[in-house]
Amino acid sequence: MKKPGFYLNNLISPDWPLATAEQHTLARPNVKKVLINLAKFGVSAAFIGWLVHSAHSNDPETFARFVDEPKHWPKLAVAGVLHFTAVLITFVRWYFLVTAIDLPFRLRDAIRLGFLGFFGNLIALGAVGGDLFKAFAIARHHPERRAEAVATVVIDRIVGLYALFLLASSVILASGLMKTEAKDVLTVCFFALACTGVGAIGILMILIPGVTTGRATELIGRLPKIGNTCSKLLNAVRLYRMRFRIVLLAGVMSVCVHSLIATAMFMISEGLPGNSPKMLEHFVAVPLSLVTGVLPLPGGGLGAFEFALDKMYVMLSIPGHVINPGQGLLTALTYRIFTLGIAFVGFCYYNSSRSEIAKTIEEAADEE
Repeated sequence: MKKPGFYLNNLISPDWPLATAEQHTLARPNVKKVLINLAKFGVSAAFIGWLVHSAHSNDPETFARFVDEPKHWPKLAVAGVLHFTAVLITFVRWYFLVTAIDLPFRLRDAIRLGFLGFFGNLIALGAVGGDLFKAFAIARHHPERRAEAVATVVIDRIVGLYALFLLASSVILASGLMKTEAKDVLTVCFFALACTGVGAIGILMILIPGVTTGRATELIGRLPKIGNTCSKLLNAVRLYRMRFRIVLLAGVMSVCVHSLIATAMFMISEGLPGNSPKMLEHFVAVPLSLVTGVLPLPGGGLGAFEFALDKMYVMLSIPGHVINPGQGLLTALTYRIFTLGIAFVGFCYYNSSRSEIAKTIEEAADEE
């Protein structure tokens, strides 16, 4: 008798029967997509190189201090722990969203697939991203509920993204940043508040039964090529309307995640030489910089995140507490080092079960 729950052969449970010889055949890589991924990394690397060169040219003292002056290692260690904890919470959040629609799943499976997805989003698992891999890892054992499996990842991303704007907007209103005379800061504040408002309207529309059913849905279902898939995804999203408490819990967890990351970034900035924004200001700068993760760049907006955070740091300068260009860049790059450390855990899972993962990647790439 099979044990209850979700298993991804040897990847998830060592006691599951071995995969067949056919399943152990490595997926043939999609050369076009692999080249596109490599090009994205090239663009990000060139962008970061340009940022470093520009910042060093404008203010070489910032980098000189970074190299010569001592770092506060305990604060950096705390930042690493906070970041790791935040990532673990995202795995638990996804677990709740999966089990909410009655897909058999276990918490330890969510953690293992979560690390693999984290690694995939950062490095790219073959030709597909980590999110798509996670969805198809579940769908392989429940092919009739593939749309629901994909919907769990979509909802997880949407909830996490909206929590970014919600946290930033809450801090903006509570801290009085709207009273500043700096036009750049005001622009960022208005952008965050506008996105939060638009997101709230979108969520309310989804909760209204007539919006996700009726003629509009029928028209979406008739779209060429993507209509059937979109229709199935809408049907899956409707399931969460009846489980609003779980979605609300996921939202609260997301706010906790972004708060931990903002605190981790503050601890990184405190551990490095040079001036940086105060902790409360990090709760605005970090979430809005993380929004760059929606850009089609590897590693969650690699290059764009560094650029955004560096600009936010400079914008938050005040008389008597000037933040030099390049300080935010160094903080972001240090954050990336912690990210690579977490991704290494996913690499270990990947390296131990390449054959089974390759099969899932192949199916995901075919369906993508």
